[in-house]
Amino acid sequence: MLWLFILLLYAVTWVGGWITHAGDLESSARARYQEWQSQGPADSQKQYYIELREGGPDTGVNWCIPLLPGVLLADSYEVLGPLAARGTAKIVVYYGFGSFEVCELWGWIA
Repeated sequence: MLWLFILLLYAVTWVGGWITHAGDLESSARARYQEWQSQGPADSQKQYYIELREGGPDTGVNWCIPLLPGVLLADSYEVLGPLAARGTAKIVVYYGFGSFEVCELWGWIA
């Protein structure tokens, strides 16, 4: 019975964590996209300008592996524009109704 409970926790972490992390990633990318859209190149504090992707940011989770109940190894990406994209593998903690990134392990930036 204990093993079944632990297996259920892993399954909930995998599915729930994947969905929640994807949603959190989308909302943070949308906030950054809107910030760039509103401030644009005319803002004197911005040192560079990025071309934004039409239709908003593109985000996604390529894969997730539950390491422990509530802890995922996730590979995800976000694209704000042609030269404003990044993808990382990271450790994510899922706590039922939200998630947060603990650390990034490796990644790419374009």
